[in-house]
Amino acid sequence: MPDINAVLPDRLLRRSPIYRYHRDRNAQFVEYSGGAMVNCYDRDRHVELAQAESLAIIDLTVLPRIGFKGIDSPDWLSRCKVALPDQANTAAADANVGTILRLSQHEFLLLDDLLEHNQQVNSLADRWSMDIR
Repeated sequence: MPDINAVLPDRLLRRSPIYRYHRDRNAQFVEYSGGAMVNCYDRDRHVELAQAESLAIIDLTVLPRIGFKGIDSPDWLSRCKVALPDQANTAAADANVGTILRLSQHEFLLLDDLLEHNQQVNSLADRWSMDIR
């Protein structure tokens, strides 16, 4: 009997480009930030957690993210209390935002925290403005 509470990726606007791969392997999906995200493949949570300890990859396609690029980006993000990595091509964890990647001197990618899902990435997107000099 099908689960009436099951999240079906086909019915959501945001989903991973490889959701069919997951679906064909009996993945169970959850709705996350308006998209379908794999929750598990096995109903036994202990098996899932044990497997996750040895995994090195996860599909975060539907996780909220935003990029900032421009000479004023580091200053603006710092004023927003985002902990920026010091060097290009490095990442840092920020308790309020999630993961911050510094792609170059003036380019950043912010990825929402998978566990907390605190909406800070979306909040920063709403606050972003370009100052006219």
